[in-house]
Amino acid sequence: MANLPIILDSTGQDIVSKLEGIKDALQPGDYVKFTPQTLTDAQKAQARKNIGAQALQPGATDFAEMQRIIQEGNGPEVYPVGSIFFVPHAEIIDGVTVALPFEVVAHDHYAIAGADHTMTALCYYGVRNIQISNKQGFYNTGSGLAAGAYSWKYNTTTLYFNLPSGLGANKLLVRNSNTSATVYDIATWANEGNITMQTSSIPGATNLGNSGDTDYVIPVHQRLDSGNPNYGQSFIRQWLNSNGAANEIWYSQKTPWDNFSGINFAGFLHGMNPDFVDIIGETEIATTTLAYEYPYQLPDTSTVVYPLNSSYTCKDKFFLLSRREVGLEDLTPEGTVLEKFDGAAATDRIKSLITNASSPQNWWLRSPNTVNTEYCVHSSGVSSNTSATNTYAAVPACNIC
Repeated sequence: MANLPIILDSTGQDIVSKLEGIKDALQPGDYVKFTPQTLTDAQKAQARKNIGAQALQPGATDFAEMQRIIQEGNGPEVYPVGSIFFVPHAEIIDGVTVALPFEVVAHDHYAIAGADHTMTALCYYGVRNIQISNKQGFYNTGSGLAAGAYSWKYNTTTLYFNLPSGLGANKLLVRNSNTSATVYDIATWANEGNITMQTSSIPGATNLGNSGDTDYVIPVHQRLDSGNPNYGQSFIRQWLNSNGAANEIWYSQKTPWDNFSGINFAGFLHGMNPDFVDIIGETEIATTTLAYEYPYQLPDTSTVVYPLNSSYTCKDKFFLLSRREVGLEDLTPEGTVLEKFDGAAATDRIKSLITNASSPQNWWLRSPNTVNTEYCVHSSGVSSNTSATNTYAAVPACNIC
C-alpha cells in the first residue's frame, strides 16, 4: 500500500489503519484501486461503504496510467466522484515531501481542447493560507517624480508630502496611514523607506490624483486598504500556476498598483510531482468582475483590463472554484455546479488546512463580491465574503485529461 505519508482526517486515518490490518483478506471490489478495471454498481457501492469512496494511493509512475484511463472514457468507473488520490509535493510543508490528497469532484464537466474526456480534482485540504491580493499602492512613479511637494486624495482626505530629492522610476508608494507611506522598488520589491505625509496643506503642491475619480490615476480607496478582488489580475492566480522558488520574483504586476512587498514563498507548482503536472490540462474558466474597474494598460502583453460588470475567461492548469461551481448560487455565468456539490449540504463544503486538519477554515472562491471583497466558503460550509487582503485557505482545482 502507501509508501508516502497519508494525510487524512481522523476518519480517514482510521480507514487506512483498518485496511492495513485486513488487506490480505480483502476480496475483489472491496476497494477502489488505481489500476485499470471495470466495477459493477454493486462493487462501487461496496467500495463507498468500506472506505467512503476514498481510493488507495497511486505511486508517482501511475499518473500516466490515470491519464490513459480517463482519456479512454473509463474515469467514472475507475475513479468515481468522491475518490481520493495523492500527489507527492515537496514545498507545501516547509520543504518536507507529503502526499497531497485530491478528491475527484466531477467527470467531463469542463471541455478542454484536444481532450475527449476530463476528470476534475479538488484538493481535499486547503494547502496554504494566502491573500487574493495585497493592499494596493496609491501611486506608481512611472518614469520618476521630480523633487517637490505633492498631494493626493484618499477617500475624503487630501494628503500632502515633500520629496526633497524626488523619486526614481518604477517605485510604488503604499499608504500606511494618513501620516506615512512606504516606497518600494517594483523591480526588486525592496523597501526603500518611508515618506512622511500630512493633512496640512503645502502651498504649490502638485496634485497626483484622487482615489475613485474618473481619471483612475489612483485606485479607489477601498483597494488601497483591502486589495483587488478580480481573480484574473490576482496574486493568488499567479501563485497557483507558478513554479517559482521561494525568494524568487515569480509574480508580475497586472495593474500599475499591484503590491508584492513581503512575498517570499514558492509558487504552488514548485515541488509538485512533475508526472502529475504533465497530465493536467489548461482549463478555460469563466469569471466576472462585478466591481469598479480602470481603463489602464501596462506595457506588458500579459496585462488584461476587465471592464465593469463584465464576464471574462482565464486559462490555467490550476484554479479556484467559483461560487456557482460549489453550489452556492446559480445566477452568475461562472460555470455550472460540479457533480460533487450538486445538492450538497453545507457540511460537504467544509475544508481545513493540510497543516491543521482538525480545524475547519474559510477557503477562497474566485468570485468577486464588491470593489474590494471576494467570496469564500465559510468554515461552516456556507457562503461568505471578506476583504481580498485577508489570508484564507487556497483550495486548488484542476482537470486531468
